[in-house]
Amino acid sequence: MTSIFGKKDDIVDHYAALGVAPDADVSTMRKAYRKMALRWHPDKNKDDPKTAEAKFEALNVAKEVLLDEEKRAAYDKERGAKLAKSKAQREAAARREAELKGMGERRRRMRGDLEARE
Repeated sequence: MTSIFGKKDDIVDHYAALGVAPDADVSTMRKAYRKMALRWHPDKNKDDPKTAEAKFEALNVAKEVLLDEEKRAAYDKERGAKLAKSKAQREAAARREAELKGMGERRRRMRGDLEARE
């Protein structure tokens, strides 16, 4: 089975590959797949076959995952966990940045207070 995710912690968005929303039904996904497959089929993209082949492969993986109920459920669960983890990491980084900025301001105040005392 092809991995539903790329490198560790990377989120491969199969919904974006097909151009559908995560709550799209199966018929919508099938139509989107057919449309994108016609667009990116390597035989129709002689100018840039490597890009077309990569996109076509991504479409096939997306179709394989999203049209199978069990695979889609597993993908959605892992995707949700990775998105939540990513959001939590961004929020933690923003808090650290704010704390560091606040520390810089406190240092300036302390320096100003010390200089005023001298």
